[in-house]
Amino acid sequence: INLFGVSKGGDVCLALAAFLGEKIGGTVAVSSACASMPGPTYYKGNEVVKGTKFTLEKERPFAPDIDPEVVLSESERHVPVERAKGPVLYIYGREDKVFDGDNPLVQYVQQKAFEAGKMDFQIQTYEGLGHLLDVPNTPVCTEAMNPLVPFVVKYGGKIQEHSLAQIDAWPRL
Repeated sequence: INLFGVSKGGDVCLALAAFLGEKIGGTVAVSSACASMPGPTYYKGNEVVKGTKFTLEKERPFAPDIDPEVVLSESERHVPVERAKGPVLYIYGREDKVFDGDNPLVQYVQQKAFEAGKMDFQIQTYEGLGHLLDVPNTPVCTEAMNPLVPFVVKYGGKIQEHSLAQIDAWPRL
C-alpha cells in the first residue's frame, strides 16, 4: 500500500507510515506540517505524537500557538518519519500561504531521518506551487473554505507555475 496526502492528510500519511512499518510501501506528503496539529496523534490508544495547537488567524490560519523554535526543539511534536520503512517524498511550494512558503520542520525531519539511517526521504520544492497539489490539467485552487476554520483560507500559488508544478509532480508519485 502506498499513501498520498495533502496538508493534514500528509500528516496522517506520515504517521501511518511511521507506525505501520512494513505494511506501507511508500508515502507522498504534500505541504504537511510534519507535526500533529491541532491535537495529539494516537496509535492503539496511546498518544504517540504530542499535539501542537494553532491560532485561527485569517492571514495565517494554521500558525502554531507556540514559537516555531519551540516546535523545532520538541521532538515529541514531530511525526517520527525516520521510522517509516518505505520511501518518503515530501512536496511543498514556495508560494504556500499556509506555511509562508517554507516549513523549517521539513528540513529538520529530513535531517533526523538521515541521522537515523533513513536515506530515502526526498524533498521536492516548486517555486510557484501553493499549499495544494491537484491532479494535472485541473484548475488551480488558490483559496477555498477549509473544514477546520470558519473562513476562506488563502492557499497561494502562481497560476502558471502552480499548473506546471502539478504536471511535473504527478509522474514522480
